[in-house]
Amino acid sequence: MAGMPAIREELTVDSELLKDKIYAKLNEKKAIDLEIIDLAQKSSLADYFVVASGASRIQVKALADDIVELCSKEFELEPKKISGFSEGRWVLMDYGNVVVHLFHPEERDHYKLEQLWQERPISEFIDPEN
Repeated sequence: MAGMPAIREELTVDSELLKDKIYAKLNEKKAIDLEIIDLAQKSSLADYFVVASGASRIQVKALADDIVELCSKEFELEPKKISGFSEGRWVLMDYGNVVVHLFHPEERDHYKLEQLWQERPISEFIDPEN
């Protein structure tokens, strides 16, 4: 309509495709212990966590750079947030429905992110006192 500002449509990317491309790039770049955590039925945080380690802080940062480049070139997608890049110990990259966690091995072992999202029986979450 004349006189009305154009509304920019958000670029939507299929989270399944994005997760697969990120996983493939990390595998190609020799990331260690790649894992995908499917959160679609567990949380509204994201559909997937892609988790991987680098052998050193330098490799963790290089992997993060590779993911930023991939998402920018293939999907015209910039991360909503990147945390931890300067330290290179645990880099979190938020792409909306796909969140990438890149760890230095010591950090990954310490935080055990995968264990937090394992399937658990509902009884573990029920307070027996109530």
